[in-house]
Amino acid sequence: MATSKTLSKGKKILIIEDEIAFVKSLDSVLSKKYVIVSAENGKEGFKKAKKLKPDLIMLDMILPDCNGIEVIRKLKNDKTTRDIKVVVLTSLGDADNISKVIQVGCQDYIVKADFSLNEILNKIDEILA
Repeated sequence: MATSKTLSKGKKILIIEDEIAFVKSLDSVLSKKYVIVSAENGKEGFKKAKKLKPDLIMLDMILPDCNGIEVIRKLKNDKTTRDIKVVVLTSLGDADNISKVIQVGCQDYIVKADFSLNEILNKIDEILA
């Protein structure tokens, strides 16, 4: 999704999300400020994280090949990716999931239904400031 115009913007965000329509919605807002790259599953997302070393990863909890906690653990256990900031962006809002992702090193937990795209952008701006 990154174009030559967005590549000049600097900070990269990797969105690991299998709902393409949601990725496109996020891209429409975030690409005004950031370089956006996406992956549809955890395996592809981990490979892209190692290769591109984004400033932030936005990660869904429910992916076709694994869950978000597995991806975070893999990222945090790899020397190439352990310092990348991770924000979980999901439809799961239960306290157990929130607690688990914070324990494994996630910066924030955003429930999709609770935030507008502009509010998500504002949270990302704060995290990357």
